[in-house]
Amino acid sequence: MKILFDGRPITRENTSGIPEYAKLLFAELVRGKNEGDRYTLFFNSFSRRELPDDFKDLDFEIMNWGVPNKLIEASSRFFGVPRVGKRECVDVVVRPHFHPLRVSRGTRDVVVFHDLSFVRFPEYFSRKKNAWHRFQDPKSQARRADRIIAVSRATQEDLVRHYGISPEKISVVHSGINDFFRAHVEEAALEEFLQEHGIEGRYILSVGTLEPRKNVDGIIRAFSIIKQHEGFEDVKLIIVGARGWLYDTILKQASLSRFSSDIRMWGHASFEALRFLYRGACVFVYPSFFEGFGFPPLEAQACGVPVVASSRGSLGEILEDSALFVDPEKDGDIAHGIEAMLENTLLREEFQKKGIENEKRFQWKTTAGNIKRIIEDLS
Repeated sequence: MKILFDGRPITRENTSGIPEYAKLLFAELVRGKNEGDRYTLFFNSFSRRELPDDFKDLDFEIMNWGVPNKLIEASSRFFGVPRVGKRECVDVVVRPHFHPLRVSRGTRDVVVFHDLSFVRFPEYFSRKKNAWHRFQDPKSQARRADRIIAVSRATQEDLVRHYGISPEKISVVHSGINDFFRAHVEEAALEEFLQEHGIEGRYILSVGTLEPRKNVDGIIRAFSIIKQHEGFEDVKLIIVGARGWLYDTILKQASLSRFSSDIRMWGHASFEALRFLYRGACVFVYPSFFEGFGFPPLEAQACGVPVVASSRGSLGEILEDSALFVDPEKDGDIAHGIEAMLENTLLREEFQKKGIENEKRFQWKTTAGNIKRIIEDLS
C-alpha cells in the first residue's frame, strides 16, 4: 500500500497537543510498516521547513507542493481542489487533524478527531478561533471521510450526537504518551534543576494553556483556600503553560492573590524542564472543564505524581480510577482533593501506583498498530 500522511501540523520543535500527536504517530506508523508499504509525508510549506530530528532514521518519502497551506485549505474548502491521491497513486490518506485536504475518488480518507469542544463550548474560544473552526468546516469533512478515528469514546459520542455520524464509521483509538516522560531521572539532576530555579519544598503543579477551558483561575482560588489552612503554609503553586485566550485575566488573578508570592507562573516549558517539574511535584492538579483526551495528567502519572482532576469530557475515561476526581465548578472541592493528597501519605502512594499502572495503557506502538489495522481494512 501507499499511504500519504498529512504532516502539516508537525513541527521540528518538541510541542504538545496535535503537533506532537502527528509527529509521534507518523514515526511509529513508519517503524511498524509492512514490507512493500510506502509512506509519504505531506510536509508542505511555502517557506523552508526542517524535519524533526526523530525522523532522520525513518524510511519515507516527502511531498511538498511549495504552496501556502492557507491557500490549499481555502481552495479545498470552497472549490474542492486540489485533490490528492490519484496522480500520486495513493491508496489511503491519513490526516491527524481536520485541516482541509481534498482526496481523489478511489483514494480512502482517514481523519482523526481529537474533540468537538468548539461545538459544545464555543464560549471557551475567541471569536477569531470560532471563525477559524467554521472555516475549516469539520462537519463536512467528517461526513466525507471514509473512516474517522476518535481519540476517546467521549469524542466518538460527540461526533454521533452533534454531526450525525454513524458510530460504525468511527473507530476509537486512544493516543499514546511520549516515552520521554517515562525515562528515569537521576535524583542529583532533579535536585540541581530545582536549586537552579529556586524551587524549595512542596509544590502543586498545573500544566495547560492559560485559557478559560483549563480552569486555571479555579486552581488559583483553590490554592488560596489551601493556604489558609493550618499545615499548608509552606506549599507553593507552579503553573506551566503558554498564554492562550484571556490569559491576562488569569495572570491578573494570580498577581492579586493574597498568596501571589507563592504562585509561580512559569510560562511555556521545554520537555526537559517539564519532566523535572513533574518529578519534583507533590500533586498534579487538572480540573479542566472539558478535554478531548488530556496528555498532561498521563505525563504526570508517568513521572510518578498523584493526580487530582475533573472527570469532564474524556478525563474519566482516560484516568478511570487512577486519579482523585473533583468537581471543577467548586473551588472548595478542588482544594479538598489537593489537601487530601498532600496530607495523606497512604492516599498519595496509592494514587502514585494506580497512576503508573494506568499510563502504561497509552503506548504509541499500540496506537499506531490499531490505526494500521484500520488502514489495512480500507484496502
